[in-house]
Amino acid sequence: MAGKRPADFEQRMLALDPGRSFLCEAPAGSGKTELLSQRFLTLLGGVARPEELLAITFTRKATAAMRERIIGALLTAQHETEPDNEYKRITWQAARRALAADAKYGWDLLSNPQRLQIRTFDSLCVHLSGALPLHSTFGAQPEVTEEPEELYRLAIRQLFQDLEVDTRWSGSLAVVLQHLDNNFSTLERLLIGMLQRREEWLPLLNRGSTAVIRERLERHLQHVCDDVVSRLKQIIPAILQRRMLELAAFAAANVKQSGSESAILECLELAPDSLPDSSAAGIRCWSGILELLTTKKGDWRTAVDKRIGFPSVARQEDRQNFRQRKEQMLGLIEELRRLDGLQEALYELRFLPAVQYREWQLEVLQALTDVLPVLTAHLTLVFRDRNCVDFTEVNIRARTALGGLETPTDLALALDYRIRHILVDEFQDVSTAQVVLLRQLIAGWQAGDGHTLFCVGDAMQSIYGFRDANVGVFIHCQEHGLGDVPLEYLRLNTNFRSHAGLVEWLNAIFAPAFPSQNDIPSGAVQYSPSVAFEAGSPERAVNVFAFSGGDTGDAEAQRVLEIISTTRRETPAASIAVLVRSRRHASHIVSRLQRAGVGYRAVDLEPLADHLVIRDLLSLCRALLHPADRIAWLSVLRAPWCGLTLADLLALSECAGSARDTTLVEQLQFMMDRGNAGEGSTPLTADGMARLARVAPVLVTALEEARRKPLREWLEGVWLELGGPACLDDPADLDNAEKFFSLVEALDSGGSLPELDSLEKAVAGLYAAPDPAAGEKLQIMTIHKAKGLEFDVVIVPSLQRTPRPTTSDLILWQERLTAAGKSEVLMAPIPARGDGPDQIYQYLQQERKKKAAFETCRLMYVACT
Repeated sequence: MAGKRPADFEQRMLALDPGRSFLCEAPAGSGKTELLSQRFLTLLGGVARPEELLAITFTRKATAAMRERIIGALLTAQHETEPDNEYKRITWQAARRALAADAKYGWDLLSNPQRLQIRTFDSLCVHLSGALPLHSTFGAQPEVTEEPEELYRLAIRQLFQDLEVDTRWSGSLAVVLQHLDNNFSTLERLLIGMLQRREEWLPLLNRGSTAVIRERLERHLQHVCDDVVSRLKQIIPAILQRRMLELAAFAAANVKQSGSESAILECLELAPDSLPDSSAAGIRCWSGILELLTTKKGDWRTAVDKRIGFPSVARQEDRQNFRQRKEQMLGLIEELRRLDGLQEALYELRFLPAVQYREWQLEVLQALTDVLPVLTAHLTLVFRDRNCVDFTEVNIRARTALGGLETPTDLALALDYRIRHILVDEFQDVSTAQVVLLRQLIAGWQAGDGHTLFCVGDAMQSIYGFRDANVGVFIHCQEHGLGDVPLEYLRLNTNFRSHAGLVEWLNAIFAPAFPSQNDIPSGAVQYSPSVAFEAGSPERAVNVFAFSGGDTGDAEAQRVLEIISTTRRETPAASIAVLVRSRRHASHIVSRLQRAGVGYRAVDLEPLADHLVIRDLLSLCRALLHPADRIAWLSVLRAPWCGLTLADLLALSECAGSARDTTLVEQLQFMMDRGNAGEGSTPLTADGMARLARVAPVLVTALEEARRKPLREWLEGVWLELGGPACLDDPADLDNAEKFFSLVEALDSGGSLPELDSLEKAVAGLYAAPDPAAGEKLQIMTIHKAKGLEFDVVIVPSLQRTPRPTTSDLILWQERLTAAGKSEVLMAPIPARGDGPDQIYQYLQQERKKKAAFETCRLMYVACT
């Protein structure tokens, strides 16, 4: 950056002011990490203890990268002279001041880097829940598992047992089951989904009377209608409103005269001087207007005819009038088309919810309000018995340890005293629960007391809705700050990553693709243009390849291979990334690269269960845990560490089959004993007996030691004795085996698996380690994995493909801010099978789809940047 300042240089300098709190919007390629490190170093130079700073990230990788950057800056400032580059000089000077504070107070950070408080949200919650065990209600710190589904199943099945006893909630559980056709497996699946997100809905459950709950929820539904109608009236100018009312009345009269059934008939009741209100009758009138202006798909009408009240007439004296009316209608639509936000508002109008619940909805909601807290109580007991919790529980207990905003605990007061500055990275990805945690951490802060909060992120890169990220928080904090802490809004706009040709293309393509205005409830984010720091390149920045016809997969995969081959030939040092939206979208490309002999590195792309080493380990695990599983034992003896031929396996199986009271392994031991004693011949070949002579003692001894060791230690020891590692051809399979054994350790419950298929289900959710021999010049990964990385060439295939549709949830809910800024809750239970769509549930589903559509646009932006 020597000799040239970025366009947003003053904003960057302002962000380093140690006495002010900021929300900094930092788009892709804007040097966000460097700015965050500069602020951390600046603050470090002004505190008495490094623990007074807390930086919060989302991943362990980001935490390690930031810690490494801070320590690297300190080392550079300690041993090197002041750099000429202006931006690097800022970092160097801040690091020098931090080193001066280090020397003054005796921190010795370079020898004790763990004193730098740089944590993920999860590790922060673990720390908080363990800091005050009594307040967190944890007591001794339990183990945290990343595979909690089996614990959820245990809690759900304990809940189901309550049907057999007379408890206060047994009747409510029966109501929920009956609503789902008494399908226990369906309810179990839905409850697992609820437990995964319990920190969201637990605070929302109302335990008041049915009448009170109904009144509150129906009032919130009415406010949805109020806000949409109010927005429509604000968007449409008064002159267009009058023309719309006049033409709607004309169309309605003609529809009535034709005898047709249409929503446009509702417009007969329109007042001539004002648009409809948000009452039930008013919403019906709006439905008629919607039918008049748009198609069923929500697109603007391009033609009007008799179906919507604009017929062609035979009488000469009426033709001129009707022709003018058609022209006026088409002209009105064209003018309305140009109004920002109107089409989105009309689309919302199409899916407005009913404002009154039906009786079955209230009955099921009340039943779930009774049952779900009991389910969480059962889960707490399972956690206690297993001394194991999930991260959600840790987060809940951490907030419990801090107390309420008005009633902080000793821990909260102590942290308020110790922590002066908080920095939050990737703020666009925080969830509602994480915002509550942040508000608890800053609850005691007062204006001018030396505390600062610095949140940095980019709302245009919010792509983790499936992890409960709430981009609406970012939008809200721009205007209102966080809690009682006002945040000054800064925006960086310089892109250092991409040259001008690509940045200009991004601005041109994504500005109209993003929503026209921010909207907190729906997660709509406006596009903010960037400015390139680097000049343009003579080469084209972006190439688009379109394929037509039925099966385009082969043509697409071939084109990807050609791009990779051309890039490697012309610029061998270039890094290449193939980015896909979903893992399954890369399968045809992976196959083509493999056939062409092109090495690549797949990052969390290939299912772990597809690797032979994992299949063999699964067979070994099932065989040892369940000695009567003959198929598993035959697989163990066929595996590379033994390698019996099919003929020997058949002979062994037939021999074991003739002795019905013995397992295959017992028969195996019997045969080995006879062979060792020289008592007659065996049905196996000499080669088979030689192979068994090596592995049989290991397997028999392993069975004798069952449940005497931890499950991982037992299985891994057997695998090592069998020579499993020596049978691996791919070095990456050692890492894959380690993943398997770590999973076994996480699922261990006293030396046995709680369910026969629990391990297979858990393995199905893991992905193989990348091939270390493939290098990093060509990588294939999902767009989510690529966020924040840089490559010379990026290929984004399979854009025509869509992800699998989401399944229905037991309850849908939404926390929304009204036009007045008040927080309200909407909620609806899943409809019973065969009942048809429910208007409230359908509205909430549509809101979820709308959020997903906005996020899909942001995902493409992340891929392109």
